[in-house]
Amino acid sequence: MIRDYPAFGVGLDQFLYQYAPRYIHPAAWEEKFTSHPHNLFLDFWVRLGIMGLAWIGWTLLAVGARVADGLRVATGATRRLLVAAGLACCAAVVHGLVDNFYFLIDLAFIWWFLLALIQVAADAAAREADALDGTAAAATGARRRTKRSRRAAGDDRRDEPPAAPARQPAPVAEPVEGW
Repeated sequence: MIRDYPAFGVGLDQFLYQYAPRYIHPAAWEEKFTSHPHNLFLDFWVRLGIMGLAWIGWTLLAVGARVADGLRVATGATRRLLVAAGLACCAAVVHGLVDNFYFLIDLAFIWWFLLALIQVAADAAAREADALDGTAAAATGARRRTKRSRRAAGDDRRDEPPAAPARQPAPVAEPVEGW
């Protein structure tokens, strides 16, 4: 099937309709209605082609990097939440090596919920770290921030002390006529 549709795959929910009439060996009639390949990488490749395989690989690497970034600065409950969500994602991937991983509504919902949970927890950890760095650096006049929070704020400076505010001239009272 991959040999016949390498670039774009057979399409979403088309494995069963392609597999049963065209690719099943006559001796394997008992497995005639297998609806998915039972491996997440093969499933993405067969359904979405090489682009789908690249997408799931990139997604898994990005999730791992986001969890690792969050764990570097997380403490307390935020750290526990990141660990739990990261381990749940690992369990989903391990399960996907032997069964359906993503292409069912409930599994896709849980997967995206876990990714959102990781994003929120990692952002909260970065904000906590920024707040701690801001209070510790207040005495020196410098405020250190993570690269991600600098990018989010549109600020690419590296740990520079804040510029002194421009001095405003004192307002001058104008004389009022008739007094």
